[in-house]
Amino acid sequence: YYNQARDSHWWESGRGIRLNICSRDGDSGGPLFDQTNGKGVGILSGGNEGDEDCYSGEPVEYSVYAPLSEIFADLQARTGYSFRLITTTVW
Repeated sequence: YYNQARDSHWWESGRGIRLNICSRDGDSGGPLFDQTNGKGVGILSGGNEGDEDCYSGEPVEYSVYAPLSEIFADLQARTGYSFRLITTTVW
């Protein structure tokens, strides 16, 4: 989860959302949710290279997410069908 209002170290550029969140090999495809409203925002598609435990030093660890809005727009353009994501929260 991330909170856009709280986590100021994020940006959306073109077709990616970059966040200062550590990820490693095998994490690709993981979801990104907005903590303030519980909505799905993106799917993990990459990040900077790292082969050790996550850390908070330099260089800054980051992950890049493919925005769901772009994924759904691409699907609609290819198929003519409209897509949406339904999420539920279980605590």
